[in-house]
Amino acid sequence: MRAGPRKGQDDRGRELKIAIALRTAGAGPRIELLGANLAASWTDLGPALAAARGARIAVTDGEWGARTLLAGALPGIPHQVCTFHVRHSLDHRLWQDGVPFARRRLLAAQLGNAIEFARSAAAAEQALAAALASAERHRWRHTARHLRDLAPHLVTWLRLDPAGQLPHTTSLLERTMREVNRRVDPVGVRWSLEGARAMTMLVLVRRFRHPRWLRLCQDRGPATSRARIS
Repeated sequence: MRAGPRKGQDDRGRELKIAIALRTAGAGPRIELLGANLAASWTDLGPALAAARGARIAVTDGEWGARTLLAGALPGIPHQVCTFHVRHSLDHRLWQDGVPFARRRLLAAQLGNAIEFARSAAAAEQALAAALASAERHRWRHTARHLRDLAPHLVTWLRLDPAGQLPHTTSLLERTMREVNRRVDPVGVRWSLEGARAMTMLVLVRRFRHPRWLRLCQDRGPATSRARIS
């Protein structure tokens, strides 16, 4: 996502962070928006995560900031790194180690598939151990360090539930991210940071039927309503 680069800043955009909870009790599964921020720190989401205490598992894309946030806001909740993102992060580490394009794509897909479609935690851990041994044998230091770092969090969902019914990807958020980008990052347009933040929050509260979205819909007065999620 890009929002009006300023002097002295690059054009890579601003980072959007979203936290949701998948509730399974009651009338059936439902997704609850816990919090979100744009161009702010991970720690700002800490208070919002309090509503997720007691969760069976927490799934992130592997970002270090997200891991630190979980350790502080949800201590003791098992952590799963998204099995879809593993492919991309591994491809990047292989690139850092100078592995040619076709080979790194193949290796990343092989490990990603072995983990995502494993029938047991033992099978997934065996595939991970083989990948790590190969990286060490070829002296791919970035890849090896990355795999050692991810190892404790790659098959959490299978350790907790051998039937594999627990979430293990961030797919519930990917479509939301695309929708936000479609609204905020059209070709040839640069929003101010405040404008991008306002549009992002409006998209989120509408998509997740946040109570503040219902109030906005019912508001028949002047266009002064605001929605903020923190």
